[in-house]
Amino acid sequence: LGNPKKPNWNLLNLTFSPYPDLLRKKVIDVGQGFKLTSQEWVELAESITEIYAQAARACDPKGLAEFVGCHGQTFWHRPPGVNRRGASLQMLLAPLLAQLINKPIIYDFRAADLAVGGQGAPLVPLADEALLGRLEGWRAVLNLGGIANMTVIPPKIGPDRFADVLGWDCGPANTLV
Repeated sequence: LGNPKKPNWNLLNLTFSPYPDLLRKKVIDVGQGFKLTSQEWVELAESITEIYAQAARACDPKGLAEFVGCHGQTFWHRPPGVNRRGASLQMLLAPLLAQLINKPIIYDFRAADLAVGGQGAPLVPLADEALLGRLEGWRAVLNLGGIANMTVIPPKIGPDRFADVLGWDCGPANTLV
């Protein structure tokens, strides 16, 4: 709510909800090229969405959140290149998630950025700036998600105060696990 540079928000809680072993194995197998039927794709999407719903309820047991942001499980991401559009396959049944947790869902972040010529990733630089703010000097934030990405936040004073926040992928991280 309010100014995107200084949003009015509160971190309610945090939790860790790993995929169950069988789902984790299936996600890894599909990422490595294992073929699925159309029915199996839908069942996988449902399973992933149900796990996200469990995680959302665990993180917000009192139901205080006004909405949930979730981009889903990335199965394939292709940034734009010479003579090709960018594309990303995110597995999430957002309307189902909205029903399961009874909250509006904001989703498909990568596709929206790719559609306007962006890279679709990393997703966190502007959130990093909003959460952490600007200080007297430059600072960097390293996000170790599936792919590691770096955010560089300019200072709030001095000649660089009007510089843009920068962000880029910088190598593998938890994907290797």
